[in-house]
Amino acid sequence: MSKTTLTISSKTYSSWSLRGWLLARFAGLEFEEVLVPPDDAAARAEILLLSPSILVPCLHHQGVTVWDTLAIAEYLNEIHPKAGLLPEDRAARAHCRAICGEMHSGFAAMRSALPMNL
Repeated sequence: MSKTTLTISSKTYSSWSLRGWLLARFAGLEFEEVLVPPDDAAARAEILLLSPSILVPCLHHQGVTVWDTLAIAEYLNEIHPKAGLLPEDRAARAHCRAICGEMHSGFAAMRSALPMNL
């Protein structure tokens, strides 16, 4: 079985990386963190090799590569359903997906005006 890795940038400055990391932790997945500095040109080349979209987080698990936070959530919910990442009820899960999709793709002005810095 291949080693499970989660490629991320800073959990302090990247809410995308933090989300992927939290999802993997909440799912109880054992993984190795691969940290890639966000402002390093060589790191961008490394990210391109690890993630087709040049974005992080990127999860590698048992030969599967998933590189979007929503896709990671869906994947982890499938392999660890008891973790409760998504609701069991179909209607509640659909509502959850709609809210997550809205947050994931919307509110660009707010995200630009309120960058993350933990």
